[in-house]
Formats: sequence, structure tokens, C-alpha cells
Amino acid sequence: MHDVKRFSLFTPSFQHIHSLLSFNLSAYSDMLTIIYKRYYFFNYIN
Repeated sequence: MHDVKRFSLFTPSFQHIHSLLSFNLSAYSDMLTIIYKRYYFFNYIN
């Protein structure tokens, strides 16, 4: 019963973490795309 109360206490922060994580994932994928394009461009030159 104590765990259920603690979980309900953490539910809003979990929602916040989820939105933060999805934002970080989109930014991370953008960074990966930039790195991949740069790497592909350098390989294309060589």
C-alpha cells in the first residue's frame, strides 16, 4: 500500500521525465543526422 502511494506521488514527475526524454531523443536524433551527413560528406570527398 505504501508503494502505491509513493507511485502516485511520482506520477507527475514521471510524466515530466517522459516529455523531457522525448524532447532529448528528438534533439539527439537531429545531432546524429548532422554527424552522419558530415561523415558521409567527408567520405564523398575522399
